[in-house]
Amino acid sequence: MNGHVDLARGFPEGLALAGEAAADEVQRLWAEHREDALPRIRGAFALAVWDEQARSLVLARDALGAKPLYYCASGSQLWFGTRVPKGGPRGQIDRAALSDYLELGYVPAPATAWSGVRKVPPGHLLRFGPGGVEVRRWFEMPVPG
Repeated sequence: MNGHVDLARGFPEGLALAGEAAADEVQRLWAEHREDALPRIRGAFALAVWDEQARSLVLARDALGAKPLYYCASGSQLWFGTRVPKGGPRGQIDRAALSDYLELGYVPAPATAWSGVRKVPPGHLLRFGPGGVEVRRWFEMPVPG
């Protein structure tokens, strides 16, 4: 899944969904429950949905982070994908992320190796609209016991 949205060119029309989970079922769930549909989706997913009511794009990642989801935001534009988006403003190599990689063996979300690219953290959603980018948690890990 790869995409690019430029709000300066106007809003897309209709509901669009991309992802690997049974798209028809996810689309039905989204139409009925909107963001409350996310806990009802089982398995790994990274999805993008145009939310016509809120006039915004929603990116969401599964609770455990099995599917990656990257994004680059610049003004009224958003690039996104399950791989680092092509054409997006990547920026420079992020020295803090490089340090994390050398110390931990991986780069913790939301950071990436590039200063202009971020990951949607596991169990989070990103809403992109005229107000910019908002990232928030949709899944809380249950506390044992």
